[in-house]
Amino acid sequence: RSLSLLPFVLLACMHAAGQSVVTDWNAIGITQARASTAPGASSAGGGNVYIAYEALAVYNAVVAIEGKYQPYKYTVTAPAGASSEAAAVEAAYRVLAYLLPDRAVQLATSYTASMAAIPDGQPKLDGQAVGLASAENLIALRSGDGRGVPWPYSYPSSPVLGCVDADPGRSGSGHAVDRANDAVHVR
Repeated sequence: RSLSLLPFVLLACMHAAGQSVVTDWNAIGITQARASTAPGASSAGGGNVYIAYEALAVYNAVVAIEGKYQPYKYTVTAPAGASSEAAAVEAAYRVLAYLLPDRAVQLATSYTASMAAIPDGQPKLDGQAVGLASAENLIALRSGDGRGVPWPYSYPSSPVLGCVDADPGRSGSGHAVDRANDAVHVR
């Protein structure tokens, strides 16, 4: 539930200049996850997890530079003057490249274009180092979490109290039916 609010928190904490790279890379991540063959990446739930990981690495990288908010689970040190835009691009790219290796060419193309738009110099290099450190920390933190593991599931042959499945009569309506109680719940 708290991860569903993450994009809004991310956008609220970014300055206007850095906001476009954050939203650009969120869109890049969504597009590349949908096109990926990585386990679970193209499924709605799996894709959301991949994008949440990317967003968390970006969030911590920008928070390390701009301050103002609490980092998520780990802290990255940033030199004064580091570019938050470069940090955001680097963090997003590194996490997505790790999670979606089959999309490496497309991600590298987007990375090169994003970095070309940021002025060269020490702030850019420092931002890239912060973004890389954030991505590496996030990847280490989430390793072994079960992401992408195929979990076989079969529906029960007869209704079971508390077993909720999509109501076939209301496909796509946002309703679910508790088959044991025939109660309709709006999600």
